[in-house]
Amino acid sequence: VTMHDMQISAQRPAVNSIASSTSPLSRDDIAPITTQTNQIMTANDENESVRLEQLKKEIDSMEGKISSFGRVRTRDDQMRKAEQQHLLADKVEKYELLLETDRVASVVREHDELYPPQTEDCPICLDPMKITDTMVKHFACCGNSFCRKCDEQNYEHGYFKLCPLCRAPAAKGEERQTKLVKERAEDGRAWAQYNLGSYFFEGLKGFPLDINKALGWYKLAAEQHFPDALYTLATLYSQGRVVKQSHSKAFSLFKEAADLGCAVSQTNVGNMYVDGQGVGVDKSMAAYYHTLAYSQNKCRNAGYHLGCFFITGDVRGLRQSLVRAKYYLECAAKQGCGSAYSFLSTTLMSLYQGQYDGHPNLPGHSCLPQVFYWMRKAVLENDANAITAKENLKEMENDEHAYCAICLKDARSHPEKLKRCTRCKSEWYCGRDCQRKHWQMGHKFDCIEQAA
Repeated sequence: VTMHDMQISAQRPAVNSIASSTSPLSRDDIAPITTQTNQIMTANDENESVRLEQLKKEIDSMEGKISSFGRVRTRDDQMRKAEQQHLLADKVEKYELLLETDRVASVVREHDELYPPQTEDCPICLDPMKITDTMVKHFACCGNSFCRKCDEQNYEHGYFKLCPLCRAPAAKGEERQTKLVKERAEDGRAWAQYNLGSYFFEGLKGFPLDINKALGWYKLAAEQHFPDALYTLATLYSQGRVVKQSHSKAFSLFKEAADLGCAVSQTNVGNMYVDGQGVGVDKSMAAYYHTLAYSQNKCRNAGYHLGCFFITGDVRGLRQSLVRAKYYLECAAKQGCGSAYSFLSTTLMSLYQGQYDGHPNLPGHSCLPQVFYWMRKAVLENDANAITAKENLKEMENDEHAYCAICLKDARSHPEKLKRCTRCKSEWYCGRDCQRKHWQMGHKFDCIEQAA
């Protein structure tokens, strides 16, 4: 008997399975495989170190080659140098992101040592499974659980007439299923207590709306350190819904859930450290918890904050890196984080200016279409950053509109108004010939469709 409302919704990702999906292992088989896995991990670490050293040597070599260009006198020389700068930028990005991968892995390892994940063996395949994991399946008949992989195998073979753990007949109908959930809650199963609290809180599954009973069941589940219950209570205290608002209580509950592996709670803890809400301002701890959250599900809020931290480099343990800032802000922006749009546009401009000797608009290597794209999206957000984004956008459009992108003809000396690219709306031309030439030189690689 498996139902969606019987599954916990903690944010921890799936645990990599050791056992084969077709041939479950015994406990005696696991020890040598664990040793082999550790050896493989050590070998991977050594390979990564070698890769980092190799990349560093390649970067040093390319920097020397670029410096040999000397003073650039012609457009052709500038484009040849830009090709080398582009290759260097790719190497630097790979190097920086490898270092960032190491940093994230180190934070996760440190956290798992301080707060070991609550795990138990799947009773069917003996794979370890985190009890706060979305990959765990609960059964209302007996209250027991097994991993999602085994559940999928059962589903493929149609083994749902009997519970695979207690062999009880499958319950039919919502009334019977919710009755079983209530029985499991009364038996002390934390996941069932949380679900029953949700039924009372929302008035679902035939249960009356009863806030006091809902809070009672939530608290019982929270006393057993069930992350979803901790998160829900923390949210209520943070918002002051049905309970007296208390940011300190909210922080305490969010942190407990975060340390148990709840990604959304890790994000909230990071936010509260940034804002000093319920706890003192501590950007280092904010970066720590945002890193944990991002490592699980690439949370956009966590990515936004990490991107901002890497722009300034004023957080202990995080040096300034526009490459890493771009990576995190891009991920946040592509997930719809409006706050990231403006920061991403300015980061791209600063990054390309540094990579191409102050020329971020070279054909084939121009960031202008991307910068305009994200800046226009920032204006459309109509939030606190929109006013600044609107001013920056107007200033950039005036600067780019002042001359032709190819022949650099001054717009004031041209008898007709310069025409801009209808697709990216970030380059202006004195005529069709210049537009064609610019397209062939590389604008066709830079041009992107702008936001409406």
